[in-house]
Amino acid sequence: MRATCEQLDDATFEREREVVRAEGRQTSTPGTDVMLDILEEVYGKDHPYARPITSDEIAAATRAEACAFIEKYYTPDRAYVVITGPFEPAGIRGQVGRAFGPIARKAAAPRTPVGPPRLDGRVTSRAAPVTRPTALVFLTHPAWGADGNVKFAVGRQALANGLQAADDEHDWITGTNVWVGGGGRARVLVVAVEVKKAAQLRRAANQVFARADRLLAGTTAGEFSASLGEMTMRYVESWDNLPARGQWISDFMQYTDHNWFMLKEMRAITNTNWGVAITQLKGVMSQDRSHVVLLTPGASPHRTRAAAIPSGSHDVTPWRAPVDPADADRPVVIAASTVDAEIDEYTLANGLRVQLAPDPHSPIVDARLVFPVGSAHEPRDRPYLATAATRLLSPAVGQKFTWSTILKLDWAMSHGTELGTWIGETATVFSARGLAHWGDWHVWH
Repeated sequence: MRATCEQLDDATFEREREVVRAEGRQTSTPGTDVMLDILEEVYGKDHPYARPITSDEIAAATRAEACAFIEKYYTPDRAYVVITGPFEPAGIRGQVGRAFGPIARKAAAPRTPVGPPRLDGRVTSRAAPVTRPTALVFLTHPAWGADGNVKFAVGRQALANGLQAADDEHDWITGTNVWVGGGGRARVLVVAVEVKKAAQLRRAANQVFARADRLLAGTTAGEFSASLGEMTMRYVESWDNLPARGQWISDFMQYTDHNWFMLKEMRAITNTNWGVAITQLKGVMSQDRSHVVLLTPGASPHRTRAAAIPSGSHDVTPWRAPVDPADADRPVVIAASTVDAEIDEYTLANGLRVQLAPDPHSPIVDARLVFPVGSAHEPRDRPYLATAATRLLSPAVGQKFTWSTILKLDWAMSHGTELGTWIGETATVFSARGLAHWGDWHVWH
């Protein structure tokens, strides 16, 4: 934001423009061209999410246009600074103030409006560089952070499970997938069903709508409660994921207008009337509120592009940091760790070794019981014996519980407790993890 176009001459701009064009040509494929055509169908050709960002679009761009864009949109009052990691906020506040405070406020341009996708029941067909015929079904989905995201997350998982069941039941279906596409302000739910023959594409699309009409059919109250608990854990885990935390915070600041952060979604998990919500989901996951694209394997028209500047055709020497050869013989000084955590280890009278690694900043507790035996310890004539033994030790197999224990298990699962087993060559691990304020439950299990 401090930079001005006075630092950028025409020759430098033209060189960098050609570099960007070359990068665009390298990443462009027939597949990306087909997806762009599909986005134009779903959003409309002039929609921001359907505009191609490739070499042709900047081939005629001028330095004056780029400078005007920077002046118009790169302003401090429409930007966010997000910093995560182990630091003292007071010190960082001072550095941020010194770095960004002197930048003058500008009259920022208004945001470009982003309209919703056009989902009106249309069906289109096209050749595409796919290995098997594939039906793509585009359905409505809330914007990032908008009301209804939790409801759609449940519906998305239920639909994925239903389509997986369809894949198991019908040999003409060879694969299914469900994901969220589009940008943060106008998202779409995308469903893909891969089939053996092009004549089965219509059946594949109809299978999506049939499974959507039976969302969560056959799911017990206990199973549904456990799935909501797992969703709660996913939200808490995402905060505990430091590399992804900065992205989440910046998305939150861009796309929402409340101060609840993930608590809004976590409250929705608890407060939603799920009977009504599932009925609403069935209503919007319908054929008349969709866009279907039937893809058949074949060549697709490739967008023509102006030739970009060939590599090595400019005379600018790449900048490189100076290197002292003597550094190779000097050991690197590693700074002391800033992590204030210690592992407490002790042994019980029966020989069980216990290791405690507290992390007061984590919202999750993870308890593991580790046995130093695994598949490498199986007799040669008894393969998978370690797996069978682990299965028999699972609490859900061959065990009878008292009613109070059953209630306790149901309660824990509804609050996001995750039980797991892992069998390796030299170790077998039983784990229980979940929210920290129910840590005593995880250790009990």
